Amino acid sequence: MARREARGLSQADLAAKVGSDTTTVSRWETGKNRPKGKETLSKLKAELDIEQAELDRLFLDWISDERHMKRYTIQGYEFLEANGMDEYDLLDRLIAIDTAVIPEIKREEEGTTDQWAPIFHASPYTWKLLTTGDEVAGYWHYICLNDEQFQLAKAGKLQESSLKDDMLVHLTHSGSERDFKMFISMIAIDSKHQEPDRSSKLLLSFIREFGRLAKAGFFFSEICAVALTPIGLQMCLDFGMQKVGRQEGIGDDLIEDVFLITGKDVPRRGFLAKNSLVANAYRKRFG
Repeated sequence: MARREARGLSQADLAAKVGSDTTTVSRWETGKNRPKGKETLSKLKAELDIEQAELDRLFLDWISDERHMKRYTIQGYEFLEANGMDEYDLLDRLIAIDTAVIPEIKREEEGTTDQWAPIFHASPYTWKLLTTGDEVAGYWHYICLNDEQFQLAKAGKLQESSLKDDMLVHLTHSGSERDFKMFISMIAIDSKHQEPDRSSKLLLSFIREFGRLAKAGFFFSEICAVALTPIGLQMCLDFGMQKVGRQEGIGDDLIEDVFLITGKDVPRRGFLAKNSLVANAYRKRFG
């Protein structure tokens, strides 16, 4: 399911492409049946961009994976409301995840709860949580920077710990399509929750965000991120980003590479290009 959704395909879309029907695709995805026939398997591998060995593994594990993933959900502000939390409570948890995932990061570069909580409050749609019960297992967060701060980010001189709300640009409707500059602040999962299916669930929700925003007329002309760890480095490459510089001293023994992708390149390479909704919208917007 995650592989199909990451490519922007509904069950009906996939069924049409492989010559089947939605009921059959649903039965495949719930582990009640397996695809049969050389032609069907060939089309399925092509549409999902997947090798036979991985396809076999997916179907062997599908039932347990689906049940397992149901315990983990993607939530936003509703998680705070359901658990009687505010942004300050949330930031205490997120900073704990950051420092657990990247213990080498300097405290002064991480920022504080008092600094980040107002930013999360002012931009409640720029973050999502991977949750299990009342626990935050991981999250993603991005910010839209003004031109001055974004240039600093690309030059490796942005100090996230000094960011304030007035340095950001908020996603607001103006009656027409708008372009913004995105800085990916963090995509992380607490080490005790790190499993491939959970990482996929979190990444898929981030990819979907681009589609949701594109439908609303919000686009990103440039997207920037700093890779601090090998996992972060691979993630930047998977998103089709290219290295443009080095970040000034966040911590010892960190990678600290600055990566960038433009809106024009979004439909040409990386994870986002494989989502047809996102790719088509960005191709139409940026050519």
